[in-house]
Amino acid sequence: AMGIQPIFSNLYKKGQTKTAEIIKLILNPVFKAAIAERIITLNPMDGVQLLKHHSKGSTALTYAEEFAFLLKLKTSEYELTFVLLLYCGMRRSELASARIKGNYVIVKNSKKRLSEIETERKIPITPMLARYLQNVSPEEFKKAIGYRGDTLSRNFKQLCPSHHLHELRHTYITRCQECGVAREV
Repeated sequence: AMGIQPIFSNLYKKGQTKTAEIIKLILNPVFKAAIAERIITLNPMDGVQLLKHHSKGSTALTYAEEFAFLLKLKTSEYELTFVLLLYCGMRRSELASARIKGNYVIVKNSKKRLSEIETERKIPITPMLARYLQNVSPEEFKKAIGYRGDTLSRNFKQLCPSHHLHELRHTYITRCQECGVAREV
């Protein structure tokens, strides 16, 4: 613990609390595995003092931001991809599993524990999304769901600098709540 603590202390001095949290998430299971293999007897992470990372929180796009974003998308190769994320409320990690079946977009739920079985969500195709899907070929849809997550995050930031990609999900949930849909649904 005394050898590891300075690493975390230096990260805190630099304001890198999120990085410290990620390193903790990596090191903890490594040391637990070393204990299980009888390489060490105690987990050094148990003696390390950790500060909590506080994120700024996510916000939904305002109607004006959403409108401006959709206008910018008209010249973007990522238009269908971002529209799917916006109007389906999926996580970027769920995008690759998206498929259309009838009046629904079906995605595999990516937020689960290892012990849970894989589940799917059926997301109704709203009139806003239907406009974009109207003349989309299977090849175009496959391309739209095939982008890497980091590529999408980077390109979203260029189109919408004051937001993060995940905030499209928050926007979807907010719009649903404004229409009377319960948050749990």
